[in-house]
Amino acid sequence: MSIKTDCQNGDLPRVSEDVLSLQQSTPGLEHYRELHQCEEIREIRHRWPLLDAEPVPPHGFLRLALPGVHHSNVVLVTGVAGGAGATTVVAGLAARMQHSGRKVAVVDLSPGQDLHLHLGNRAEAGERGGKSHAEKVAPVLIRHSDRPACQQLPAQWLADCLSALPRDALDWVFIDCPWYLESAFHQANALAGRMLVVATAEPGAVHQIGQVFGNLLSGESPGGADIHLLINKVNMAIPLQRDLHALLHDSPPARLAPAEIPHDSRVANSLAKRGTIGDFYPDCEAAHSFRILADWLNESRIGHLETGS
Repeated sequence: MSIKTDCQNGDLPRVSEDVLSLQQSTPGLEHYRELHQCEEIREIRHRWPLLDAEPVPPHGFLRLALPGVHHSNVVLVTGVAGGAGATTVVAGLAARMQHSGRKVAVVDLSPGQDLHLHLGNRAEAGERGGKSHAEKVAPVLIRHSDRPACQQLPAQWLADCLSALPRDALDWVFIDCPWYLESAFHQANALAGRMLVVATAEPGAVHQIGQVFGNLLSGESPGGADIHLLINKVNMAIPLQRDLHALLHDSPPARLAPAEIPHDSRVANSLAKRGTIGDFYPDCEAAHSFRILADWLNESRIGHLETGS
């Protein structure tokens, strides 16, 4: 089923809503190309006579790349400051999702453009094949490395990139983008259904967190993402970190993620080996935290689908 070129633009969202409603209400129906096999499509075709009978190419990961439409399977990860660990979080979540059978894309909008370093070992393993091929195939990587970080992204650049991805080829998209890169962050924030703000429990963290959330909640960064604070690199053996940790739990500036990631030197060791901690140390506490976070995102996504939001 595809849309003829003379279809009115204003009707496109309602056509998509009808199709999505059918997809969500029909068990086992996941892809547009299966729609022509369903009797219910006749009702939609009756209401929208400008639809023809040709299957739609499986394009369009985003349902509707329109302002104000947020996607529960797009997660924006941003750090309160450089070194907070946002890139490590993106790589760890992507790896965990893939380990559980999800298909993932990651978008690197950070100035350093070093997300690929975390994914290098997985890409090499995927090329070699073998027993670990299914688990270690590299996720789709989208970068803006051809544009200096100081330059603004073209309008709709991110939406166009995600819309071009095959609809049935991905389950999750994770975006690594600093909050202070205004053009890129606004584009990511306009699409994401959830935002993880990554912070550490180190000196200066409370001020940094306050600055970021003041910006996010001031209206200067429009968006409707569900925001959670994720505490990273927690070392409870350090008294000051214990105190800051307690403060963030007693008076959180936003809802806290269901797990926090402990300080673990093996995270850096994994990066040196061009991988994630889940690849090399799957039984450690930090890897367990990524499992909890991934399960939480998956369960939240199921809840969105069941409520139709």
